[in-house]
Amino acid sequence: MKWGASRQDVHTYYRVDHPSFAELERLECFGEGGTLDESQFTALRLSASLPVRDYPDIGNDLVRVYLEVEDEDGETYRQALATVVPTMPSQDVTSGGVTGTLTGYSTLYYASVRCTREALTIPAGTVAISYATSLLLECSIPVLADASSATLNTAKTYDPLTSYLDIVNDLAAFAGFAGVTVDGMGNALLRRYVDPSKRSPAYVMQSAASSPADGVVFGPLVTHELDTFAAPNAYTVISSPADGAPLSSTATLPDAHPLSYASRGYWVDDGETVSDIADQQALDTLAARRLSDKVSAVESIEIEHLWVPYNIGDVVEVDYPEAGESWIMTAATRTTTLGVGSKCQTRLRRFV
Repeated sequence: MKWGASRQDVHTYYRVDHPSFAELERLECFGEGGTLDESQFTALRLSASLPVRDYPDIGNDLVRVYLEVEDEDGETYRQALATVVPTMPSQDVTSGGVTGTLTGYSTLYYASVRCTREALTIPAGTVAISYATSLLLECSIPVLADASSATLNTAKTYDPLTSYLDIVNDLAAFAGFAGVTVDGMGNALLRRYVDPSKRSPAYVMQSAASSPADGVVFGPLVTHELDTFAAPNAYTVISSPADGAPLSSTATLPDAHPLSYASRGYWVDDGETVSDIADQQALDTLAARRLSDKVSAVESIEIEHLWVPYNIGDVVEVDYPEAGESWIMTAATRTTTLGVGSKCQTRLRRFV
């Protein structure tokens, strides 16, 4: 597939039944110029803003956005970019029709507004990811989850009016999983956390000097930010369960890292205490993840590019030999404009 500027992008929209998630009729009411905002830093992970004319009454159903790409050789690619819970509280009514902007949120919205109505206690011995999955399914959100046998060492109790989404993310952290996210079909994803430095790039974006036949996909201006002053080089997580001995894990940066103790000559510590954790391995994973998150915040780049197939949280390589630079970072945020080329504004962050 050639992802360069010679391609043609088409965006299509479908009604999706809730709660079955069956795809229904195509919706012809959406115009060009909508946006999808994805972020690792928001609980819902994704939101949409879509211009619409004469929006039909679809009740409590969902809206799914597809991208269809055809390259200069006639090869085609199709992917669901988002499945959103729609709302449009205001509209402009004229003799020419009804227009407005539809706002949409990821299907995690259903778990964010479902709360415990009394104190909830999850018994010791419960498989954390299985319970998190059951909470999402109770909210009518389909789930794709990695296998996990991590069980609670002690009972966990959540206060009344705690959102199901907060509970799911807490259980995910307990089991050594990343926070719950979503895919384009609206599935909730519960995936085991993997250190970004141990993952291969999901996509390599190349400039004019290095691009293969698929074409240049990112613009010439790259904004680089670097602020290392307060970044830690050690992160300690202490587990203090109600029963049993406490556990501790400290993650540190390798000596070759520019922010390490060996490079700086002094320690900058950070950390937290958690109530329970599956085991020492899960605690080590959490400490390493927190340190990676802290350090990744100090360096980032922002680029403009045509949409290419990677997801938020993926590792992406940006190769820019004309500027003497090459970065391998994780995609943290992306705003996609639903128009020609599906242009994106993406922020990528450094990992340890």
